[in-house]
Amino acid sequence: MTNYAGTPVNVAGVAHTSTPTHQPPQRSREEVLRDETHANLKARWPTVVSPIASRLDDLLEMQETLETSKTRTQHQLTSLKNESTALDGDISAVESAVGDAKRYIEAEKARPFIASQIVQPADALSTQVLELSAEHAASDDLIEGMDQLLAEKKCGLSEFLTGVREVSREQFFRLQLKKKIIRAQRQKAATTAQQRPVQASYLRNY
Repeated sequence: MTNYAGTPVNVAGVAHTSTPTHQPPQRSREEVLRDETHANLKARWPTVVSPIASRLDDLLEMQETLETSKTRTQHQLTSLKNESTALDGDISAVESAVGDAKRYIEAEKARPFIASQIVQPADALSTQVLELSAEHAASDDLIEGMDQLLAEKKCGLSEFLTGVREVSREQFFRLQLKKKIIRAQRQKAATTAQQRPVQASYLRNY
C-alpha cells in the first residue's frame, strides 16, 4: 500500500524503497570506433581482404618458382661456359694439329722422292722388282720428255723415233725380266706353303 505522499509502505507502516538498476560503464569514443572498425573488417574480410591474401599467396609461390628457375638457369649457364672453354681448347688443339700437318706436307713436297727409303723389299727378288718398276717409270718419263721436245721442235723426228725405239726396247726387256722374277716369287711362295704342312706333320709325329 502507499501513504499519502505516494510512497510504497509495507503493512507495518514502514516505507518501501526500490532497488537501483545496474547501468553499463560509459564507453569512450575511441573504443566505439575501434569496435566498429573491427566489425566492418570482419564483415568485409570474405569479399575484400581474403582475395588479396590469396593473391599474395599466389605471388609468393610464383616468386619461389622464379627463384628456382633462376638458380637452375645459372647452373646451366655455368655448365655451358665450362663446355665452351673445353671446346675452345679442343679447337686450339685441332688448329695446332692442322698447322703441324700443313708444315709436314710442305716439307715433304720439298724433299725428293726416294722409293728405297719408303718401301723396304722383303728379299732380293722383291728388290729387283722394285728397281725394275722404278726404271720402267723413268722410261715413261723419258718418252714423255722426248715428246715434249718434239712438240717444241727442239729435236728432229728421226732423233725422236730413234730415242723412243731404244727406250721402248729397254722397257720391253725390263718388263720380261720383271715377269720372270714375279713367277719365281710365286713358285717360291707355293713351295714354302707346301713345306709347312710337312713340317707340321713331322712335329706332330715327333
